[in-house]
Amino acid sequence: MVMLLEKYKPKFLKDIIGQANVGSKILEFLKNYKRGDILLLHGPVGCGKTSIVHAIANEHGYSLIEANIGGLQKPNVLIELLENSTKLGLLSGNKKIIFLDEVDNIVNFENVKVAEILNILRTSKYPVILAANDVYSAKFRPFVQAAKVVKMGAVTSEEIERYLKKIASQEKLKISDLKIKQIARSCNGDVRSALLELESAAISEERMDSSHDVLLTPFDALKLIFKANYISTSLNAIQNCAIEPEKLMKWMEKNIPLEFSSPAEIAQAFEYLSIADLFMSRVISRQNWTFRAYMSDMLASVNRARLIENKKQTFYQPPDFFYKKENNFDEIAKALHCSKRKFLEFYLPYLKNIKEFEMQFDVPRE
Repeated sequence: MVMLLEKYKPKFLKDIIGQANVGSKILEFLKNYKRGDILLLHGPVGCGKTSIVHAIANEHGYSLIEANIGGLQKPNVLIELLENSTKLGLLSGNKKIIFLDEVDNIVNFENVKVAEILNILRTSKYPVILAANDVYSAKFRPFVQAAKVVKMGAVTSEEIERYLKKIASQEKLKISDLKIKQIARSCNGDVRSALLELESAAISEERMDSSHDVLLTPFDALKLIFKANYISTSLNAIQNCAIEPEKLMKWMEKNIPLEFSSPAEIAQAFEYLSIADLFMSRVISRQNWTFRAYMSDMLASVNRARLIENKKQTFYQPPDFFYKKENNFDEIAKALHCSKRKFLEFYLPYLKNIKEFEMQFDVPRE
């Protein structure tokens, strides 16, 4: 199952909604580019800054030398990256764009050498495009002064509603027009969030309308949990998953290092997961099922650890051998008409002793 977010990723300028004027300004910048020119796109999250650059590059045959500033830890890493990118560009063709995404994160660097960074950008042989969410910090002002600034507004709810209805029709999704309108109004102009909400809502409504359960595989559930911008989307994925939250937690534990890129993100994601595990232990020890709802809330909150948007497709993996082995314990416990806990505490030690006895004395099997 390919996520709608991935399937409808814009490939051409005509696929970008609500930003036609911005597209023409970028094309004009590329056509009239002179060394030293810098273009700065700024606007709210999800308005299409990254998508429009990718679409234009794809449509007009440009290669992107791209970096996400939010993923860098130190300014000297950025300087080295820019210098190397320029050298790589000189060796591999003429139609290139140097694209720095989330460049406003540069204000978070200590002892950042703004003048040195701007000097590298101004001497680039290739067009430089920057994308930022917030350009009003005093520390970021030199970039604003050095660039041609193009403001991108949030996509209107009416445009998003038409876009979602078109996708719902193409995908034959069982979702009401009223629900689509609610999604379009609640996403605050963020097209990515709207697509995730549409997919989650379609799954929920299909499950309610169907005579049999429509459940998500763990792989599909992880996509929605990790990529969602709203906790409600993650909660829907957890509730509609074919496996219980306790087992889904094992899948998340395995795939957090694959989904998140920076050590800080991974640490925060595991912090949420550890709190969920704490609530699960309280469910077991106190037999208080109220804590199970809190556990699901913490699992759904794992994507709050994200500092940098992961725009690449992640290939999720099932948990390791030990988790798969637990399923056998469930089956054995069921056959013995006892709980898995009783099997692990009382029966399994005997089985281990029997196995060791057979190996020690070479007992023949009948």
